[in-house]
Amino acid sequence: MKTKVFLIVLQAMLVFSISGLRAQNAPDCEQNKKVIKEYLKAISGNVKDEKMLREFIDETDSIFIKNILITESTFPKYELIAEDLICENDIVAIRGLLKGKHLGPMGDIEPTGKEFNISIMVFYRLKKNKIVEQWIVFDNYARLKQLGITE
Repeated sequence: MKTKVFLIVLQAMLVFSISGLRAQNAPDCEQNKKVIKEYLKAISGNVKDEKMLREFIDETDSIFIKNILITESTFPKYELIAEDLICENDIVAIRGLLKGKHLGPMGDIEPTGKEFNISIMVFYRLKKNKIVEQWIVFDNYARLKQLGITE
């Protein structure tokens, strides 16, 4: 009986210790959301260059920076507007709009001069107030249709 009680107490202590560690190490969602809001304000409707992007994106994610710069050359000053912003642990998710005007080549497709406005979802993982990973989901077919590239 004493062994059983001891094991229950030990298990309870372990659970409280683990939950205490989680609370102690849990990322600050409000701070992470603030970083993403500042990032979106900095990029939306503005020229994006590597120096500005490095303020928000960790040096380990150079592919993300390269993709932003390619998108910027195709759709200068494109906008990314958050309609919803949700945080869980170190992930900040946005559901929003991506708007732009096709003024630069997109691969072998010449600029159409047309505008697009599509829904987008982006998930950012942050570490030490920098974006270290991201996952982006949008309807490219809708964008191509609005640009007159496909029917």
